[in-house]
Amino acid sequence: MADNVAITAGAGTTVATDEVTVGGTLVQVQRIKAGWGADGTYADPSEATPLPVQLIPVNSTATAAAVAQTAALAAALQATTTASTMFGIVGVSTRTTSGQWIQVWDSAAAPASGSPVYVMWVPAAPSGGGANFSLSLPQYGRRFAAGIYVCNSTTMMTRTAGSADCFFATMHE
Repeated sequence: MADNVAITAGAGTTVATDEVTVGGTLVQVQRIKAGWGADGTYADPSEATPLPVQLIPVNSTATAAAVAQTAALAAALQATTTASTMFGIVGVSTRTTSGQWIQVWDSAAAPASGSPVYVMWVPAAPSGGGANFSLSLPQYGRRFAAGIYVCNSTTMMTRTAGSADCFFATMHE
């Protein structure tokens, strides 16, 4: 059977097909081609003109992601006070005397107790420099029910407020 054979689907209608193997037998299947354009027009996608695509994260309302960041060195950042999805956090610790813990909490205010959702260890910054840290949650992010609170701490699993020696930035919606 020849490839790309047209079949008639009724008076004056032609349907394009391709020959493929299904279960060891050659059969004709309808050929469907993705394209785009205004009503009544068609453009083949190519490397130069790809299909226009908009990526929208799960649980999204199609709004752009927001960024919350500290205006100066700080010990904490209240990124949101409502339910949000976090896609990542970046920051710099300027503490040179010792390392510290960076904690991310599901909280609309500074937590008094409990367990953080994420904990990162940041080593002491080199003299005159900073120690970068980041957490990436691409594609779907991490849902926080109450809000997103980020802080530094001198202890790992409990919040022991550190000094104002970090820059924090979160991306969330």
